[in-house]
Amino acid sequence: MLLAIVEALKLVALFVVGDGHFITGVFVLVCAYAGSLFVTERLFVIVKPKLLTLPWFAKIWSWFVAIRGKFLQCLRRKSGGDRVTAQASEKIVELRQPTQCVLWEHPDRVAGQFAQAFEEVESYEDASHLSRSLYKCRECGQLYFYEWYEWVDWEHGNDKQYSTFVPVQTAEEITALKQTDTFSLLRFFPRLQWDGSKIGWIGK
Repeated sequence: MLLAIVEALKLVALFVVGDGHFITGVFVLVCAYAGSLFVTERLFVIVKPKLLTLPWFAKIWSWFVAIRGKFLQCLRRKSGGDRVTAQASEKIVELRQPTQCVLWEHPDRVAGQFAQAFEEVESYEDASHLSRSLYKCRECGQLYFYEWYEWVDWEHGNDKQYSTFVPVQTAEEITALKQTDTFSLLRFFPRLQWDGSKIGWIGK
């Protein structure tokens, strides 16, 4: 509804300009475009968690973030800055594939058999909508950085839950994952994702 009003303002601005009120018309047009950008940005923030669960969108977003980071880094170098922001350092991280783990060929085992399949090694965070831990596969000993995230739908109450398993080998990889947020975690491949209905490897 709000977006429709903003788009209608653009037409109003053209009529105002055509009626001879150039400055007023341009001002209304600029406000309309600013409002359009604001509404579009708000909509993207709302649907971004859902979009990032799509493999193709996660790849494109990671590519975009990496390009944006390099561009910002170049700007900072030209301006004399010596620190790289967190955004500028974002890039796709390729981890070793856990081919020896039974979950590599049978990811569905995490559904309904979580306690039997994994042993918790360490807990990093335990909140009402987010938990993070380090788990170990009971069969092969493969370590997984695990995140459970609940996306709260404040409008309709249709909350979605997402589980992500990232295979790790070293303490450095674990430290890097602990420093991520829910969205930047999606830069790491491969990872096993489960949204309660669909389960599968991303980046296999």
